[in-house]
Amino acid sequence: MPCQLVENAATRRSFRLGLHFSDATIQMSDKTKLIRNLTIIGVCLLLGAFGLIIKWPRHQTTAEAPKLSAGELSALIAKAEQNDASAQTALGSAYALGNGVKQDYRQAATWYQRAAAQGSTVAQNALGELSEAGQGVPQDNAQAANWYRRAAEHGLATAQYNLAALYAVGRGVTLDNREALKWYLQAANQGDSLAQYNVGMRYSEGHGVAPDLAVAYQWLSLSAAQGLPDASQALAALKSRMSSEQLSRGRELLRSFKPQTMSAASH
Repeated sequence: MPCQLVENAATRRSFRLGLHFSDATIQMSDKTKLIRNLTIIGVCLLLGAFGLIIKWPRHQTTAEAPKLSAGELSALIAKAEQNDASAQTALGSAYALGNGVKQDYRQAATWYQRAAAQGSTVAQNALGELSEAGQGVPQDNAQAANWYRRAAEHGLATAQYNLAALYAVGRGVTLDNREALKWYLQAANQGDSLAQYNVGMRYSEGHGVAPDLAVAYQWLSLSAAQGLPDASQALAALKSRMSSEQLSRGRELLRSFKPQTMSAASH
C-alpha cells in the first residue's frame, strides 16, 4: 500500500511563513510546524525502507502517521545500523516525532547526519530545518542555508524552496531577490505550487526580474490549478491588468509547460 500524501497548501503555509510575495513576514517555525513536516518524511521513508511504493514528501503534504510497532522499530534500527540511508533518515524522523521512541531531537540530528553524509537530500533538508528551528542542534540560519543548498543542488524541490525563502528575506544569507527567484524557479519547475505562486508574483511585480505579465500568468495559473487560493486571487487580479496579446502569450506558455523531476537516486 503506497504512502498516501495529500497536497495541502495551508499546511505548508503554516509550516513556513513568508511563503507569499510578502516575504518580510517570515517567522521561525515552532515545534508543532516542524513535527508536521517530519511526520511525513518519517512515515514515507519508513515505508520505503520496507520496500513499499511511495511518493516522496514535500513540505506541503499531510498524511496520517502510523505509530511504529516494536517490531517495525527494531527492523528500522537494524537497517539504519547497517548504514541504510533511507532507514537512517526514517529513524531520525522517529526520534524527532517520538514515534516508537522517546522524542529526542539530538538523536534525530545524529541519524539525519549519518544519512546526509551518504547523500540523502531528504536528510540534508531535515537538518536544515532543525538548524533553522534550533532543534537538536544550535539555531544557525547560515548552517540551515548550507544544508538546504546541498539538497537543493541535487534537485530536492523542498530544499530549493526553503533556500529561496531564506534568500527572499536575507536569513542566513545575504538578501538577494535574484537568487531567491532562481531557487523558487527550480522548485516551481518541479511542480511546487507555492514556489510557482512566488515566481508568478515576482514576475508580476518585477522583484528580482523584469516584470512580465504573461510569465506571471503562466506560474499563477499552474499554482491555482493545484488549489492554492492566494494564487487564484492573484491570477484574477493579474488578468485585469493584461492586454489580449499578453493573455494569449500567457496561455501559450501555460500549454507548453512540462514539469521536471529530480533523480530518485538523490533521495
